[in-house]
Amino acid sequence: MIELILSSYFRQGSTIMFKILELSNKDKIALCEPFHEALFDILTRTRPGQPDGLHGIPIWDGYFKLPMSVYNKLREHHKDFVNKYLVLNDFSKVEKYLDILHELDKPVLFKTTRAWLILDKIKEKYGCKVVHLIRNPANTWMDFLHISIKNDERKFWKTTLTMYGWMELGRAFYLGPHFNYFSTFDQRALTINNLDRFLLLWTIANYNAVKKADLIIVYELVLKRRREYFDYLNTVLGEQYFSKQYVHLPNERLALEYPDRRLVLNYIIHNELRRLKLMWMYDEIYEKIQQEFNRFGIKNEFYPEPV
Repeated sequence: MIELILSSYFRQGSTIMFKILELSNKDKIALCEPFHEALFDILTRTRPGQPDGLHGIPIWDGYFKLPMSVYNKLREHHKDFVNKYLVLNDFSKVEKYLDILHELDKPVLFKTTRAWLILDKIKEKYGCKVVHLIRNPANTWMDFLHISIKNDERKFWKTTLTMYGWMELGRAFYLGPHFNYFSTFDQRALTINNLDRFLLLWTIANYNAVKKADLIIVYELVLKRRREYFDYLNTVLGEQYFSKQYVHLPNERLALEYPDRRLVLNYIIHNELRRLKLMWMYDEIYEKIQQEFNRFGIKNEFYPEPV
């Protein structure tokens, strides 16, 4: 039975939060990115307990808990949408695939960074809880970039404020396919730089998910209030999904690096959201986030103010 979905946009802290979810719920099946187009290729060359090459921690172990008959069914249905369906905008394409998971006699939790357009359909059919994790756009953007660009001030700003490197950047984290999809009916997207292309997607993704989720998790509060915040999340969800035993795992230094650069980026982001006429969506995202900062008495110095 599908019990809970951890939704997020890319590079917003979802992998470490998924790991905490997995470690905190060892009696359940926790699956990472079931819609990943290369999922079963990854699984064929991965052993239980083996760290993932990108993230450095084991994230695929849940699939090895599945009965072989269920694993094989998933693999067959996965072929129906892999590569042809990089933008998840049609629930019917993945419905049979998710039905297999829902038929399991154990609770299933899964993390996805791509389902923000269909979260409402998933929640409606399976009656599951949906939580959405969000992180400030400036640090999220920095983590879209290769470390050789992120750590080089000249390269960083050139990549941010021009179209420099788009051919390579567009292959990272579905940025190209998602941008191409939305730009087909949004002509604003055709004349913008790399940062603006990212902002278009960050805003659309998080707006849709925040509207459809039962609860949002603000990653900066995970970093700043840890134990208190986990208590709050578990109370709202009505179950101990996030054990305080693992509150130390998120890395604040890396997640909130370059604070001075973030300050400059936030000024630019504010102006670009207005220019791209995305502020109405950002307003709704910001309002939800600000409520959470106020709840814990923390000054919001991470997200650009919409005013």
